[in-house]
Amino acid sequence: MSGIEVNDTVSFGGLLNLPNEKFALMESMSPSFGLSLFNGHFGVMMSPVNTTEQSQHILSQLLQSNQLLNPVVGMRFDPKNPKMTIGALDPADYEGEINWVEMETPVNSWDFPNVFKLDGIKGYNGSFLPWGNNLSASVNSLFFAVAVPNTWQYMVEDGFTGPLETISYNPDVGVISYQCNETTPYVALTATINGVDYRMDSPNNLLRPTGESRVGFCNVGITNRTQPVNIPDVDLGLPFLRSVYLAYRFPTANCPGYYGFAFPSGANRTQAEISQTPTSTPAQSAQCLSLTKPTSTPTATVVTTRQKLMSKQNYDVYMNPQANQMPLVGVDELPKAVWNTTDLNGQ
Repeated sequence: MSGIEVNDTVSFGGLLNLPNEKFALMESMSPSFGLSLFNGHFGVMMSPVNTTEQSQHILSQLLQSNQLLNPVVGMRFDPKNPKMTIGALDPADYEGEINWVEMETPVNSWDFPNVFKLDGIKGYNGSFLPWGNNLSASVNSLFFAVAVPNTWQYMVEDGFTGPLETISYNPDVGVISYQCNETTPYVALTATINGVDYRMDSPNNLLRPTGESRVGFCNVGITNRTQPVNIPDVDLGLPFLRSVYLAYRFPTANCPGYYGFAFPSGANRTQAEISQTPTSTPAQSAQCLSLTKPTSTPTATVVTTRQKLMSKQNYDVYMNPQANQMPLVGVDELPKAVWNTTDLNGQ
């Protein structure tokens, strides 16, 4: 990975602004960083223990400059309705009670600093898989699946997978595939956090109709946790994040970091699921989790990349004089040329 550090104004919709902010402009990196390469990487999470890194983070600087109402970020990863709120949580984005869990204090050997406690993982029958309880877990927005200790223990038990005709298994990488050419199977997987069950959506999420798999089979987004022991027991990637509402209360001087989980509004969830309540409340919740509610919703000025590139002026379509004038991409950035010519008649 290589690049340069640059300074520029960072702005969120024209509402939150930090002048002369330092950030990295990547010039080359490993293909394994493909998601970051093509989409950019805005690191919301900050170090739970390094106060110097915390003070330099964009979110901390916004808070210190009195631009944020609260030290919190709310996120929806659902592709149909993605959203991020900075400084407050929008009640219209989620249903049920916010389930706050304190993040664990990392040790030097951990590769993942954003670790929290997970009660366990449940299958189709609602029973915990035999991976133990009080597991360590992390959330990972750059991971396409859910990594667990042993996928074999999941796939060999009908009570965990549910009734399925045929299951394929690749032992080299621990990838499971379900037969999907005649019916659409359901992938059953639930993460239980602080006594609340969060069901992960199956269609186009845990069940992958596209990608490399045997003819007539669909890969399942559950993989083996094959990395070294200094990673969490469970890594909850996009299948989990797209199925929940996630809040992040970032650490400040007198408060640790917290994750908050709820059910995304508009999702296919029963009232019984939504009405679940957490088993416990964090010890410093009165001090750290009493968030101020906004009295109004600001209007952001958001310009997409395509809008930014489109010309302000419309132009005729070449060799089609009847067509409506159209804007051009990037024409405003072209260097201007001054033409001084003489026609063949000398005029």
